[in-house]
Formats: sequence, structure tokens, C-alpha cells
Amino acid sequence: MEWRLLRGFSEEEVEQVLAKGRRRRFARREVVWHEGDRAETIHLIRSGRLAIRVLTALGETATVAVLGPGEAAGLIAVHVTDPFHTTSAVSLEATETIAIRVDDLTELRRRVPPVDDALLRFLAPPVPRGPGPRPHRSARRRPLRARGRTRAEAPGRPGEAVRPG
Repeated sequence: MEWRLLRGFSEEEVEQVLAKGRRRRFARREVVWHEGDRAETIHLIRSGRLAIRVLTALGETATVAVLGPGEAAGLIAVHVTDPFHTTSAVSLEATETIAIRVDDLTELRRRVPPVDDALLRFLAPPVPRGPGPRPHRSARRRPLRARGRTRAEAPGRPGEAVRPG
């Protein structure tokens, strides 16, 4: 199994991380955690899928993510100042995870330096480079020349005349 969180780890380092966890099994529709529960455990998903859900202001449930094998759930909640889940997690099918307690994760971060780096990469992925999405037409400004003016004729310059039109 390739764990997204542990990508780039040596086999020995992966084994050290997994040795700290315990296997958990969840039946279809079983709640893994409720919104408001203490965030004390992360789950490395071995098989199955988890739905991460929030309660909207209108009282409806919205699924914000579906996580599957090789992914980690509950990481964000254990690394914020308020140690309570702001989401709930429900298994969409029979699911098996490796649950690692926060205390054990903290110890691993000290003993196995790549764990700390992996958590940082996971929680703060690099900003994508490249052109990205273009702003809406109304947000783009055409050059003054394209609008039939030169810099000297641009409105708002003290002492400068403004061409009509």
C-alpha cells in the first residue's frame, strides 16, 4: 500500500509509523467521528472510503471530501489550536484504517524527522505555478493605447487634458 502522507519514506520509516497505529474496522454508514468530538486520532485508510461531512447553516449535511485507500483523514483537526473536529466522518462502505493517536504522532515527529516534513507538505501543499485561472474580463484593464489614449492623456493626472470619448 502506498500512503500519500508517507510518500518518499523509506520502508523502515513507513513501518515505524504504522507500528504506532492500531487497525480499526468500520461497517458501511458507521460514524468514525462526530463534529465536536475531540480530535485525538488520525486515520490512514487501508481499504474502503470515508465521507467527510459538515453541517451547513441551513441544517443540511454536505459532503466536502471522499477519501479512499492510501489517504489520511483527521489530520487537519489534530493540528489546529482547537482540538475538536469541525466535521464528521462516515464510512461509505466497509472500511479499514490504521488509527494513530496524536500523542504517538507527536513522538514520531521527534524520532523520525521525515514525519514532520510529510505533515508540513500535507497540510500546506505548494502553491501551483503557471498561468492559473484568468480573471474575469471586467477585472482586466486594457492598456491606455488600446483605449485610444496615451499616458499623458490619461485621466486623473494633474494639469493633463482628458480627451472626450
